[in-house]
Amino acid sequence: MRWVGQYIGRVVRLGLLLWICSFAFVVLASALWPISPPIGRTADAIVCLGSGLSASGRADGASARRALTCAELYARGAAPVVVFTGYGTETISVASAMANLAIEAGLPPEVAIREDAAQSTIQNAAYALALLPPGTARVIVVSDAFHLPRSWVIFRIIGLDDVSVYPTSQPAVASSAAQMRLVATSALRESLAIWFNAGRLVVYGISGLAGVDQQTRFDWFN
Repeated sequence: MRWVGQYIGRVVRLGLLLWICSFAFVVLASALWPISPPIGRTADAIVCLGSGLSASGRADGASARRALTCAELYARGAAPVVVFTGYGTETISVASAMANLAIEAGLPPEVAIREDAAQSTIQNAAYALALLPPGTARVIVVSDAFHLPRSWVIFRIIGLDDVSVYPTSQPAVASSAAQMRLVATSALRESLAIWFNAGRLVVYGISGLAGVDQQTRFDWFN
């Protein structure tokens, strides 16, 4: 039975190595992703990924940065509509809180689309794209830099071929040490989410081959 222990040890070491690599990748993405990169050609829509709500029911820090970035992108002519996506609470969704903030910042109310049900990045992608008209070919996904690589992969797997991503600005912090702690905390959470979502996508693919319809599979991923 000694070989069993050796095999398990190798699997654990491989898993740890993969996690360390994903953690380092997220840290680099957070640190090196350019702020306010060129938009490129016009997209069909901007998709704003929700984070959370404050105690007062408004968009929290991350959600607010994303909403304001989307308002800015719209003003620069990046796309004709913005889809705000995220559940929140029974009283107010993250999507509505972000849309309200973006409208306060100058986004025309008629171009704001609210997707109020999504509770994960997979559902953000699936439910937001379902609200866009057939023939939508290109979207710009807005989120924090550490979240963008995983978001890009998910939007591609969901079925959209032309996906651009755009980072929000980094939150203001009191010191460089506080900035490092913020990056490390975000990277830790995201590096774990990468592998958790990888498992979910494997389930998504296998269940699809088994004949489970797409909407049912999306609804699993709260």
